[in-house]
Amino acid sequence: MTTKDWEEALFSRGKYSGKNSATGQPVHGWKHLGSTAAVNVAPDRLGLASVGGEIEDKAIHLWDARTGIEQFRLVGHGRGVLSVAFTPDGKRLASANPFEPVRLWNLATKKVIRQFGQPHGGLALTFSPDG
Repeated sequence: MTTKDWEEALFSRGKYSGKNSATGQPVHGWKHLGSTAAVNVAPDRLGLASVGGEIEDKAIHLWDARTGIEQFRLVGHGRGVLSVAFTPDGKRLASANPFEPVRLWNLATKKVIRQFGQPHGGLALTFSPDG
């Protein structure tokens, strides 16, 4: 998908149903329950993670950036997630909201491998380039 396709998807308030302008194929994958709170592109630029930030949507959605199809979801937060960040190697993903510890996920196993900041987390995440 092109940058324009992703922009349309991101600002559609969870109702995107369009076409991949590179292939002309329909894309119906962008389905958050509400608005999109945050998006982070994987270091290899082949995937991205998004979160809805809504109380109803506590999942982290992982997408194929080329097709717009959701690959899988990470579920474990009790409240809406507001921020996500890939590690520089793209093998792990951190997720946060201000009410729970920050979670570090192993993307291969889809499991939480560590939690930080008990009892509270944060609003924004980033990793240094050297990890």
